[in-house]
Amino acid sequence: MKKYLLPFWLILLMPFGVRAFPDIPPTSPFYVGITYLAEQNIIKGYADGSFKKDEPINRAAALKIVLIAAELEIPKNSEQKFSDVPKDAWFAKYVNYAANAGIISGNIKTEKFSPAKEVNRAEFIKIMLSSFGVDISEFPLDKKSVDVPD
Repeated sequence: MKKYLLPFWLILLMPFGVRAFPDIPPTSPFYVGITYLAEQNIIKGYADGSFKKDEPINRAAALKIVLIAAELEIPKNSEQKFSDVPKDAWFAKYVNYAANAGIISGNIKTEKFSPAKEVNRAEFIKIMLSSFGVDISEFPLDKKSVDVPD
């Protein structure tokens, strides 16, 4: 009978809910935020079930996360704006929607979005603010972000 006592107490002491990602322990400072985003179906992690918090995030994935978090209606088909966004790519509907909605503009010179490129802080903030309806023209920038190339 005693051999069943330990597992019972471990179950009681475990946090409620299912741990979203095995590589994010409950002691991580990111645990609550990451778990919340997973529970809200905003993030899903990698195919192997991990989150990989130290991996950089590309522009396409960052855009998808923000658009889902903003609870925007994303149509399956929008006018294609960028030559480097294949129509059948998993991210195409997000990129095309965001381009048509004025959330993103891509590279004006090359007419490309560069979906696989790592998103920088300035790009992510612009995507986030624009997706949530904040008019960023009200915030003139007098200083360039350190992670934005000249």
